[in-house]
Amino acid sequence: MSLRPDDIYNKEFKKKLTGGYDSKEVDDFLDLIATYYEELFSKNIDLKAEVEDLDKQLQHYKNEEGNLHQTLKKVHKVFESTSDKAKEEADKILEEARVERDELISKAQIKADNLLEEAEKEAHKILKDANDKIVDKEEYYKDLLEKERLFKHRISSFLEEGIDTLGGMLKKVNIELEKDGEKQEEE
Repeated sequence: MSLRPDDIYNKEFKKKLTGGYDSKEVDDFLDLIATYYEELFSKNIDLKAEVEDLDKQLQHYKNEEGNLHQTLKKVHKVFESTSDKAKEEADKILEEARVERDELISKAQIKADNLLEEAEKEAHKILKDANDKIVDKEEYYKDLLEKERLFKHRISSFLEEGIDTLGGMLKKVNIELEKDGEKQEEE
């Protein structure tokens, strides 16, 4: 027989005409018992629900475990039957990777060679431009040296002419002074 908290709350006792229990004390005590029993009953329901959930989870995990065991057996069988295929596939992939590596190395080498060739061409162009500038500067320097030489020659010629002219003028002045000195002596 199952006893619920409502059964305790609603329980009525027969009263005796003489003597008997104080109905208020009995009611208070029954209320106390009912409250306590209600808590226990509620907890019991919660625990039963929790046990049911745990049983369901346990069953679910057992099913999953069984499924996993079956899957592992299948995987093991598949692995055993396909290990040769897997090795062949791995060898094929490895060979393809080697071929691809070799192609990449070849392409990289060609690209490096092209870059090196372009760099050498650029370096030669820069060197040629620099040499052209040096030649231009040398020609400009030679031109300046020639102009300096011509300038010095002209100055030298000009100075020599000036000196000759001054020498001639000095001779005339000396001759004149001698004449004047002779005239003054004569006088």
